[in-house]
Amino acid sequence: MTSILKKARWSPYAVGTGVAVLSWVTFALMNKALGVSTTMVRATGFVEGLVSETYIELNGYFFFACSFSRSRLGDGHIKIF
Repeated sequence: MTSILKKARWSPYAVGTGVAVLSWVTFALMNKALGVSTTMVRATGFVEGLVSETYIELNGYFFFACSFSRSRLGDGHIKIF
């Protein structure tokens, strides 16, 4: 009998259900979303901030996602964490 973890192909329904359960557990225990999109936004905001800090300040999404704040940082650089 082959282990379910060693199967060459898994059912997409089983995988989708597993990801959904993992997402629920992550929200319940950590109060955070499961994914990498925030990391990509922060990286993009960092690179664009090197070119134009004003653009990051005026773009509400980047401003929020990159935690850009001159008052906390003092030097006007994007805080990536």
